[in-house]
Amino acid sequence: MDRYTAIEYAKQRMRELGIAETQYHIKPEIVIGSQRERFARQITIDATNKYYYLIHYWLYSGLEIISDTGYFNSDDFTNNTIQEFTGVIIIKQLPGKIWSLDNTLPDGGGVPTTQKPLNFITVSY
Repeated sequence: MDRYTAIEYAKQRMRELGIAETQYHIKPEIVIGSQRERFARQITIDATNKYYYLIHYWLYSGLEIISDTGYFNSDDFTNNTIQEFTGVIIIKQLPGKIWSLDNTLPDGGGVPTTQKPLNFITVSY
């Protein structure tokens, strides 16, 4: 999903939920997690009364996003839902993979990987 599609989809979802335009706020949000979360290979987001829409999903690798309403696996698209997440969102590294949120190799040596923060469009209501 690109930025424009995510914004339009978010507006449609709010209409479906009966939430008026004056009752919600749409904004871009970048998720990188804290250093501790990246070291633990898991980021938890409390998205109560929020919707997160993942944009540019094709840029990410080695990670899985699970929420109360959605699922995304960057390396296996077979079970993915639409990139809409709400409630408790857990972003974690896939076993045996280097996730795109990292900027070093697991053994600490070699050439660093390119860190790619997760880009979302968020809706708060």
